[in-house]
Amino acid sequence: MSPGEDGLIGIPFPEHSSEILFCLNAQRRAGLLCDLTLTSRGACYPTHRSVMAAVSLYFRGLVYQLDWVAPDALDALLEFAYTATLTIRSSGMRDVLRGAQLLGIQCVVDACRDILGETAGEVEWETGEERVQVEREIKKGSRRKIDRRRREYSSQRRG
Repeated sequence: MSPGEDGLIGIPFPEHSSEILFCLNAQRRAGLLCDLTLTSRGACYPTHRSVMAAVSLYFRGLVYQLDWVAPDALDALLEFAYTATLTIRSSGMRDVLRGAQLLGIQCVVDACRDILGETAGEVEWETGEERVQVEREIKKGSRRKIDRRRREYSSQRRG
């Protein structure tokens, strides 16, 4: 383009999204500008609702307590949300898979199943009480959210 021409110029910044995620993760770790606090079995995780909603269908609504996701699994899923890297211990793979299934983070579900050599299946519940608790959380949302969650469960069973 010559200096005298007037027109739009597109200047790509390929590292921009990585830098944003890096800064958002640093803010989350410092507790800065966090507008959502997740709790799991006494552990608290300040986070940004917008980041969680960007990676998980479940977080498009407000959630206060997630006792039905193991704390280490929730921590790994939060790290994934902010860094696009899932770092987990082999021993925690099933908890992360289960948490990702419940939260609707399909790419993590697929990766865990691939590593475990499994095909699609139903969410495994530790106790009947746990299933009731999750269903109660879901019912706090709209009828549409409940129906969507049921469809997810059904599609997981059909595999």
